[in-house]
Amino acid sequence: MTEDNIKKELNDVAESYGRKLAVLLAAAPLDDETKDNFAALIPEMSLEQLDKLTEVLEDKIAAAGLEKKLTKVKDTRDQAQVNLAEQTSAKLDDIENQIE
Repeated sequence: MTEDNIKKELNDVAESYGRKLAVLLAAAPLDDETKDNFAALIPEMSLEQLDKLTEVLEDKIAAAGLEKKLTKVKDTRDQAQVNLAEQTSAKLDDIENQIE
């Protein structure tokens, strides 16, 4: 592999990693100011720091997705409880009407 090929491959890897980091930062559940601050720091970060930032952003995105799913499950459960309470109340009303 020639030196030019190595440089091109390293450049391609760096561009790919940069795009991944940009997508993660954009998708992360952070306020715009925090995202802007991270974006400003990225050029000064070491590879180790960039790897850690990538890991943290991935974890934050996954946690936000899980929280969203849990909220949806809770909302579904709450609605099911309301429906059951309404059905039970209606049946009790029917029974009371039959007794009278």
